[in-house]
Amino acid sequence: LSLSPVTDADSLDYHIGYGLNIINNGTFSPRYDWFHYMLSGHGEFLNLFSLLIGSPNFMHLIQFSSILIIIACYSYIKKKYKSDFNYNIFLFSTPLLLWFVTSNKSQLFCSVLFLLSFVLLLDLTKKFSSIKMILVLLFCAYAVVNKLSFVIPSFFIFIIITFISLKNKKISKFLVSGLLIFLI
Repeated sequence: LSLSPVTDADSLDYHIGYGLNIINNGTFSPRYDWFHYMLSGHGEFLNLFSLLIGSPNFMHLIQFSSILIIIACYSYIKKKYKSDFNYNIFLFSTPLLLWFVTSNKSQLFCSVLFLLSFVLLLDLTKKFSSIKMILVLLFCAYAVVNKLSFVIPSFFIFIIITFISLKNKKISKFLVSGLLIFLI
């Protein structure tokens, strides 16, 4: 499915249209006559990149790799916490995965970044690591830049990281890392 052509209206309208407009005009120019164009986010730059390299399925492959990351995360959690939970039933019975894999919307990839963030947060509760904290902050920042509605889960992750940093007396590392991520 990830090798199929782009066919959904959302992708054809502004996910691909945003990149095509930049390629045709040679620059980013605001379009006030195209409502969805004004709503475009950072994820559309991945679509622009895919058009520039001549691979309109590049986002499909990123979405498919997101499913592989989900499988890896659940396998890691299952192995680390010795769980008998069968995640395959829930993962492969989700019909939205079919739509996300064939869409140029980067929402599945950003959702997987939150899953990775929660897995890293589980590790942070056991042993504090500045690298893992920075990765969680980067994942959340990237997701928010892609889609503004991801501010809500990012806020809760931010609160959890603040609590973990306070508990481990690493609040200065957290503040410096947060400021650095904000500036990027």
